[in-house]
Amino acid sequence: MRTTKHMHVLLRTILALAVVTLIAILFWASSSVQDEFLKIATYFIELAEEYPYSAIFVFMGTSVVGAFLSPFSNLPLVPFAVALWGAPATALMLLVGWVLGGCATYGIGRTLARRVVVFLVTKERFLQFQDRIAERTTFWRALTIRLVTPAELGYFFGMVRYPFGSFVMITVIAEFPYAIIATYASDAILAHERIRFFSIAGAALILALLAIITLRRRAR
Repeated sequence: MRTTKHMHVLLRTILALAVVTLIAILFWASSSVQDEFLKIATYFIELAEEYPYSAIFVFMGTSVVGAFLSPFSNLPLVPFAVALWGAPATALMLLVGWVLGGCATYGIGRTLARRVVVFLVTKERFLQFQDRIAERTTFWRALTIRLVTPAELGYFFGMVRYPFGSFVMITVIAEFPYAIIATYASDAILAHERIRFFSIAGAALILALLAIITLRRRAR
C-alpha cells in the first residue's frame, strides 16, 4: 500500500516535470508564444511599477492561498514574477508566502480541526493523511513526509498538535528547494538556458526520489 502511494508521488513529480518541459520547449521554439508572454509581462510590469506594494501583496497572497487550498496554485505566475522582480526576490516571496500559508493550515487544523478541514481537503486526502502524522513523529520523518506530500498536510500537523516551532522549521526546509526550483527553472526558460533548465529539472526529480526512498526506509 505504501509502495503504491510512493509510486503515485513519483509519477506526479515526473508528470509535472514533463508538462513544464513541454511548456519550456514550446516557449523556446515559438516566437509567437514569446511575443505573447512579453506583452503580458510588460502589462504586469507597468501595473506593478504603478502599484508596487499591491503587486507584492497579491503575489504573496496567492502563495499563501495556494498553500491551504489544494486545487489552487500560483506557480503559473512565477515566470511573470521572475521577469518583474528577478529570481532571488521571487524565490523569497514565494517561500515566505508558502510558509505563512503552511502556518495558516496548522492554525486551522489545531483550532477548528476536523469540522473545517474536511471542507478544505478532499475526503480521499483526509483519510490518506490522518494516520500518517502523530504527535510523536520524529522531526526527520515529519520532514521527509512533508517533502513528498502537499502543503495542506499542515492541517494534520495542527490536528495532532505537533510542536509549532518544529512544524515551521519543517515547512521552511521543505518549501525552500521547491521555491528555488520553481523560480530558477522559470528564469532559465526565459533566458533560453537549456542546460541550466534541464539541470534544475533533474535536481527536482532526484530530490523527490531521495525523499521517497528515505520515507520507505523509515516506514519499515
